[in-house]
Amino acid sequence: MRKTCSLLYLTVAASFGRVLIILAGMAVVQLGVAAAMPRFLPQIYGAPYVFSHWAFRLPAAAALILVMYTLMRSHGSRPAQTGYTMLRLPVAPGQVFLSYLVYAVAVLLLCWFAQLAVVVAAARLLAALYPAFDWGEQLLFLTSVQSGYVHALLPLLDGWSWANTTIIYVGLGFITAVGMVRSWQGKLLVWPFLFPLALSITPLELRSHSWSTVMAALLVVGCCVEGGLLVSNLRKGVGE
Repeated sequence: MRKTCSLLYLTVAASFGRVLIILAGMAVVQLGVAAAMPRFLPQIYGAPYVFSHWAFRLPAAAALILVMYTLMRSHGSRPAQTGYTMLRLPVAPGQVFLSYLVYAVAVLLLCWFAQLAVVVAAARLLAALYPAFDWGEQLLFLTSVQSGYVHALLPLLDGWSWANTTIIYVGLGFITAVGMVRSWQGKLLVWPFLFPLALSITPLELRSHSWSTVMAALLVVGCCVEGGLLVSNLRKGVGE
C-alpha cells in the first residue's frame, strides 16, 4: 500500500499543479467572456443566455480536454522507459490502475465543481456589472432552471440529470485512468476528448435528457470496452 501511495504521489506531484493552472485559466476566460458578452451581444438580456452561449461553454470543454491530456501524459515523454520502469516496480499493475482511477475521478469531479464555482462567480459579476441581470437571492436557482449548461452542473431536484452528469464525469475519470496506463506504451486515447467537445457545442435542452443520456450511455460502453482491453493487456504484460 505504501509503495502504491508513493507512486501515486509522484503522479500527483507531476500533474496536479498543471491541473490547477488549467482550471484557473478556464475561470479567467469564462469570467472575461461573461463580462464582455452583454456589451457585444445586446440581444442577451439575462445570465442564463450568457451561460448557455457556446462562447461561455467552450472554454470549459477545452479545460476538461487539457486536464485529461495532462493526466494521461503525467509520466513524461519517454514511454519506452516509463513502461520498463513500471513493469519493474514491486507493485501490481492492477493496484497502480486503481490508484490512478481514484485520482483521475477526483480530478474530474474537481473540474465539475470548478465549473460550478465559476458560474456562481460569473452570476455575481453580471449582477454587479449589469443591474438588470440581478435577480436577487434566487439568481443561481433561476439560472439553473433556465440554462441547460448550468442545469447540468447543478440539476437541483432533477435526479436524471444528476445521474447523467455523475456518470459522464466518473466515466471520463475512468477513461483517463485507462489512458494513464496506456501511456506506458506511448499510446494516447484520443476519442474521450470528443465527449467534452460534443457536450459544449451542442446546447443541452432543458426538460430533455436525450443528448446527455446518449453521451452517458456511449461513455459507459467505451469504458467497458477500454476496461476489457486493459484487463487483457495487463494479463499479457503492459509492454506487449
